[in-house]
Amino acid sequence: MVEDAPSSAPAVWAPTGDPRPLVYITFGTLAGGIAHIRSIYRTSLDAVADLPVRVLLTTGRGVDADALGAIPANVHVEAWIPQRDVWPHVAALVCHGGSGTLLGGLAAGVPMVVVPFGADQPHNARLVTQAGAGLAVTKPDASTLRAAIQRMLHTPELRVQARRIADDIAALPTIDDAVDVLLGMN
Repeated sequence: MVEDAPSSAPAVWAPTGDPRPLVYITFGTLAGGIAHIRSIYRTSLDAVADLPVRVLLTTGRGVDADALGAIPANVHVEAWIPQRDVWPHVAALVCHGGSGTLLGGLAAGVPMVVVPFGADQPHNARLVTQAGAGLAVTKPDASTLRAAIQRMLHTPELRVQARRIADDIAALPTIDDAVDVLLGMN
């Protein structure tokens, strides 16, 4: 099974010719609907407002962009974008450490800042940090998150290790291979 290729349509959030790195911020599709977590969007906007980066912030369907307050000029907000369209453009990821986003970012070789909320996310944040592919921020405020994003963008070792993990993931057998092994066909 092969995943769909990224869309070839031009993306409003990825203008051509802008040399600033793209930081992708996403906290999954559910965080916006959870009142005590929703403030992470404002914290993230404040963290990146004065950084020399482009930012794509996805909120999920539970948050209206108008509810976020002033959106910095370097930020584009969308409810949802297929991540396969985003990965080829991303220099850094800020996420909650949910398995889908985490694995997608690792498979794309993107270093990340993980801001865990619960479930398996704190564990995932520790593992990403231990693997050298990112940083964990467990008590985010704008200045702490800004510092972590800057460190991630300016620490080549994080990108190198994220790329190594992506290469390891790419070398794994496909799901079709696994099915064949399980069925004793190989």
